[in-house]
Amino acid sequence: MTRPAAPASDLTTSIVRGEEAFAALAPEWTALADAAPAPSAAHTFSYAWDAWRFVSRPRGGALCCVSVRRGGRLICVWPFEVRSKRGLRVAYPLSAGAHEEYGGPLLLEDADADVVAARALAEARRLADAIRIYRLPAGGRIAAAVEVDRSPKHRTRIVCPVVGLSAFPGWDALSALARRFPEPSRSAAERMVVEVREVQAALMRVT
Repeated sequence: MTRPAAPASDLTTSIVRGEEAFAALAPEWTALADAAPAPSAAHTFSYAWDAWRFVSRPRGGALCCVSVRRGGRLICVWPFEVRSKRGLRVAYPLSAGAHEEYGGPLLLEDADADVVAARALAEARRLADAIRIYRLPAGGRIAAAVEVDRSPKHRTRIVCPVVGLSAFPGWDALSALARRFPEPSRSAAERMVVEVREVQAALMRVT
């Protein structure tokens, strides 16, 4: 049975800032990822935390995370780093550094998902002068929200490889294996599935 969409008043959005508040999201974030039908390793808390500690923090970014709750329950998270580029403050989704991951949020797929995606995008626009959103699956919820948003934007469609760690239960399992084998492991590489998908990248200027 499909649950009716919740009134917009039942949804609350906020921006979580700083390492302590970000780390406090870990249990709820993990539960949200576990509930997702096909979560990406890049959507897990552990991945975002490692991306922050080893990539974004060393280059001077500021840690921010968009969160959406319904009745107190966390139903969407979208982690970013904010840093200056060419005179603008730009928000980038946390990544391993080469933008191999989906840049959209982790959200609960239910009757509210389209509304939640739009609310998350509106909150993300408050983070900086511009936000860089990349690797959005064509036709996905955030891609659709970007499409109807009236902010100035530059968009491009690309075909790119997306690595799916189908043989691993999550990012923690892969990173544990990587720590055991400092050099790339052939067995790990053989267990990775590479798919080529059409995705959307967008640079939105906040006005």
